[in-house]
Amino acid sequence: MERQGHWGEWAAFLPGLVTRAQQQTDSSAEAALLVMQGAILRQRGDYQAAVVAYRRAWRLCHRAGNQIRLARTRSNLGDLYRLQGRFQRAVILCQGALTLFEAARDTIGLARTENHLGLIHLDQSDWAEALPHLNRAKELLRQVGDRYGLAKTLQNLGVLYQSTGDLEPALDCFK
Repeated sequence: MERQGHWGEWAAFLPGLVTRAQQQTDSSAEAALLVMQGAILRQRGDYQAAVVAYRRAWRLCHRAGNQIRLARTRSNLGDLYRLQGRFQRAVILCQGALTLFEAARDTIGLARTENHLGLIHLDQSDWAEALPHLNRAKELLRQVGDRYGLAKTLQNLGVLYQSTGDLEPALDCFK
């Protein structure tokens, strides 16, 4: 959805799928669909509706004991709270997600959450705290060969270096 821009089609389709999953009492599918719905709502700037979708998914994942989906939901919700300027809550959610991803040895989840934590601190101009998170995200994404995630993280690192006036490493990241 994100990479190919099919937001409109998915946005129209997902509510019906969520309802169908509820009718079939398939809480795993419902949670997965709610996470997708939250991502679309976030992308469209409807943060409050995205929070509602993510919280519903969180409850379902928690009840089902699905630790990976719970971690993803926490990480995504943390990034959403970052966008709302609710930094303390964002950090707590992302740190909880890191713990779950580490226990599951989910490298991609770890990398994305480290990137979220880096952005939380970057948004607060806390460069010293942002840098280790973004560097860890970069290394994890290199390990697994996620070029798309790596490009996003390098862009974030470039913004950090640019913000501190360290233009040579910023240029390297942007290249």
